[in-house]
Amino acid sequence: MTDPGHDDRLPHHDALRDCYTTVSLPISAVRHTVTTLALLDEFFRRHASSTVHHELRAFCTGKGWHPVAGAQSILDDLGFGILPLQRALDTTAGLD
Repeated sequence: MTDPGHDDRLPHHDALRDCYTTVSLPISAVRHTVTTLALLDEFFRRHASSTVHHELRAFCTGKGWHPVAGAQSILDDLGFGILPLQRALDTTAGLD
């Protein structure tokens, strides 16, 4: 649930703590998430039409983000979101 007093354009006050908090997930959930993020990343970067990118920029503008930099940031986050999950999968190779 979103804190009504929190500005979505700013990092949450617990962002640093959240970077170091460990959670346990089934390997299958991590694999599924990595696959989904990778597919979304591929779709937006290679297959989405200019109309889709225009709508993404409009969405970002509506959220108060920069219309171009905000959209690019979302796309970058898709790719960067995969990295720690893939690293976790790599460290658990052979455990499933």
